[in-house]
Amino acid sequence: MKRFLLLISLFIPVVLFAEEEYFSAEVIRSDFHELYRGLLEAQYDPFHQISAEELEQRYQELASSINSPQTLREASALFQSFTALTETAHTRVEFPMDTYQSYLQSDGKTLSLYLDISSDEVVIDDYFGAEPELYSGVKVIAVDGLPVRQWLDRYEVLVAADNQQLKNVMLGMQLQGMLWWADGARESYEITIMADDGSPVTVSAITTSYDEQALIANASQAEVQKEPLRDYQLLAPQVGYLKPGPFYHAEGENPWDTEPFKRWVDEAFNSFITADVEYVVIDLRSNPGGSNSFSDHLVAWFADQAFAFASDFRVRASSQAREANLERLALTFDETDISHRYETFFAEKTAGEIFSFPLDSSLPRDGTRFEGEVIALIDETSFSNAVSVAAIIQDYGFGTLIGQKTADLATTYGAMEHFRLSETNLQVGFPKALIIRPNGDSQPDGVTPDVRVQSHQDTLAAALEWIEGERCRKLSSTTVTVQQ
Repeated sequence: MKRFLLLISLFIPVVLFAEEEYFSAEVIRSDFHELYRGLLEAQYDPFHQISAEELEQRYQELASSINSPQTLREASALFQSFTALTETAHTRVEFPMDTYQSYLQSDGKTLSLYLDISSDEVVIDDYFGAEPELYSGVKVIAVDGLPVRQWLDRYEVLVAADNQQLKNVMLGMQLQGMLWWADGARESYEITIMADDGSPVTVSAITTSYDEQALIANASQAEVQKEPLRDYQLLAPQVGYLKPGPFYHAEGENPWDTEPFKRWVDEAFNSFITADVEYVVIDLRSNPGGSNSFSDHLVAWFADQAFAFASDFRVRASSQAREANLERLALTFDETDISHRYETFFAEKTAGEIFSFPLDSSLPRDGTRFEGEVIALIDETSFSNAVSVAAIIQDYGFGTLIGQKTADLATTYGAMEHFRLSETNLQVGFPKALIIRPNGDSQPDGVTPDVRVQSHQDTLAAALEWIEGERCRKLSSTTVTVQQ
């Protein structure tokens, strides 16, 4: 899985290189105070995993450590290490992507390494460097002379996640960026692996440029852009495949413009119906999530009853949430957008007040619907609203989930908003709501598939095999009925 290509594919086409700007210690302390106060005011519950006293103590310790100028990379990493203490995936200082892009486009070098991290071991998932000893499946024992778990702790502090499983998944997927975020430019890392005979072998992994990594991966940026963000096709006779991609408009300037996505979904299902498709496989893997204003339109194509993405949706009012909502309202052309209703409530509520936001049930679409079987593929890389879609499909009985349990949660702190820090202009994300999954289970947990597939197995192939089994069972049932 060529993960480094996914990150680069999100880049703005041209970013001119500039020397990193330094911010004074006074400016950094000012923004750090603004960050802390903003989270206390806006996050739904910053203390559900850490006490107020401990968070205050860590704030004071970090604030007192700011005594010299810092670059944006350094300041953002410091701020993120603080927000990650809340152990909430949607509470984070956003990765300084523009600075990272500028670094890479000036021939900056990184370690293009991705890991599969579990409680038992750490193995290489992908590697796009020059060392042939490092390849997928190799067990990592140590890095830079430290046991691998101890080494990873340095970077795990930058990962905002609700549980250790989610931390492991996110760190393994984002390691290339996390190494740069924490370390800046590095020439190499000393990686100790377990050889085939069980003996330890230390390899000096040289950092490389993006162009070098692309050559090693036998891919170019042009090829990356051709990989479809969204896709639908026929996999087999009467079996359709739909990869919805992110549930926001990633292809244009306005991420909340739902119309292009809705037209694309309509086109996909109309093509399936025309082709007499009986099974549609919806691929929610490697999906970052987004908004239900997109995904509800997808679900409405196969829903057979009214549905909602939550049984309860509890929102905390704040000036930060309201300002973010007003910015979104200025961009939307959809009069039915939920942002209009948010504004009505925010205008009436006082800061800090928590209220249950009334969710309108979404209805099955009028007219033609897909009435065949729906199979959704999920795994540890299904995030945010993609997990909500999976929970809807499972809790309402709209289809069958196949794959691995999600690391992200179905009952979760979400409905993420942002505010910006005054001096550095860093973007801070926070969850304004507690979202309880449709079946009413208030226990924070991932979505467990109906049909489990081992992580080393091909989930799509397993789904096709399951479909074939279902066809045989239906045929056998029909034959028995006829004979009777």
